[in-house]
Amino acid sequence: MGMMLAVHGATHGLNQVGADLYDRFIAVHTYTFPAAIMRQFTSVVYAGISELFPALRIGWMESGCTWLPFWIDRMDSEWHKRGAEEAPALTRLPSEAIRGARWFFHAESEETLIPAAAEYLGSDKLFWASDWPHWDNEYPESLDEILDRDDLTDAQKRLLGRDTALRMYGMG
Repeated sequence: MGMMLAVHGATHGLNQVGADLYDRFIAVHTYTFPAAIMRQFTSVVYAGISELFPALRIGWMESGCTWLPFWIDRMDSEWHKRGAEEAPALTRLPSEAIRGARWFFHAESEETLIPAAAEYLGSDKLFWASDWPHWDNEYPESLDEILDRDDLTDAQKRLLGRDTALRMYGMG
């Protein structure tokens, strides 16, 4: 169909990710978006979706990108131990499958480790999103934060702010 699949973090199903143990929204909101996306990401990677559907474009939304180097390294380690038995559709390291997939990751302007995530994943895998009109968006200031960074090259800023999103949505 040529469509992109968006996978979004959430605060729903609090008991499923353990957030029901928190008694304040700030903790729930901080914890649930990355926990939910990590859960979905783990399932999709180990199911071998990148190999079963190599043309599928997936956008991983609303949880930032700087958790990925840690998580992917952890997944590689687990795959070495049990991948053949428990993830047979994934025939190569998760890190290799992810880097080779048409998958894109939302970078949030306040993430200090965007350059490290870009080096690990590839700058062409990261995109910025405004999160408008949600109550917690910081647009247009968040775009200015990306553009004003001196730890990102102009090429990385262009990828973050435009080019990667165009490819993710099949428009470029």
